[in-house]
Order: sequence, then C-alpha cells, then structure tokens
Amino acid sequence: MEQDFGRKMAFVNGEWSQALSRSYDKIAGLIMELEAKDTEIGKLHEENKNLQSEVNRLKDSSQ
Repeated sequence: MEQDFGRKMAFVNGEWSQALSRSYDKIAGLIMELEAKDTEIGKLHEENKNLQSEVNRLKDSSQ
C-alpha cells in the first residue's frame, strides 16, 4: 500500500514537473514576444519623433 502511494506520488510529481516546464517555456516565449514588440514600439516612437521634427521644420520654413 505504501509502495503504491509512493508510485502515485512519483507520477503526480512527474506530471506536475512537466506541466511546470511547459508553463515556463510558454512564459519565456511570451517574454520574447513582448521584448520584440517593445523594440518595434521604440522604433516607431523614434520614427514618429523624426517625422514630427520634419513637420515642424517645414512649418517654420513656410512662414
């Protein structure tokens, strides 16, 4: 009986360990996605600043 309980606990621990590993993999993937999007947002922000500077320059030169 005790041996059976030990086997069941080993099985549960194995399943839990695999589920936890899959969760960590998913979290790591989401972090990588977020970092890529953050980089893209930074590039767009910089491009927007450059375009705004160009708009301001054109406004100033037309006056």
